[in-house]
Amino acid sequence: MKFLIGLGLGLFIAEIVTWFIVAQFISGWWIFFATIMAFVVGLNMIRQSTMGLMPKGGGMPNMANLNPSAEMITGLTRALAGFFILMPGLLSDVIGLLLLIPGVQRWVKGQLLKTMAKKQEAMLGGMMKNMGLGGLGNGPQAQMFEEMMRNMSGGAKNPHDIIDGQARPVNDVKRINGKPANDA
Repeated sequence: MKFLIGLGLGLFIAEIVTWFIVAQFISGWWIFFATIMAFVVGLNMIRQSTMGLMPKGGGMPNMANLNPSAEMITGLTRALAGFFILMPGLLSDVIGLLLLIPGVQRWVKGQLLKTMAKKQEAMLGGMMKNMGLGGLGNGPQAQMFEEMMRNMSGGAKNPHDIIDGQARPVNDVKRINGKPANDA
């Protein structure tokens, strides 16, 4: 937390210094108008990118099956870029514009996914510890927990759940009272 406060204070001071340095070369009014325009653009970016994050159909998402898709992460990185562009200052605008570059977005996506996976693993480990299943080892509870985690993350399902076969046409249709058996 102290790191974030220090980072925010350092960014604030750097923004003020940048304003004064750039104002020496161009008019301060142009910087002011650019800041107002960046605010409007950043606000619109946040609105546009967060519209896709809400679940379709108006219902609450099932948290057990919530898997961060590429679309969701792209929306988050664009919202983050919009937030940096929205903040007053030139350095934050540069950071926001950098976040719009696809290579930087891929790097941020990777970092977000790593962080989310670590947080999810820590949260579920804490839940299991609180339920008295802390040291699972290799027993049936551990296997059940691993299978549950695979299902939640959209990973590979049990290979025994797959039924392999061939379809064939059925020519001999049974009739009940003159109607086909499968008609209601």
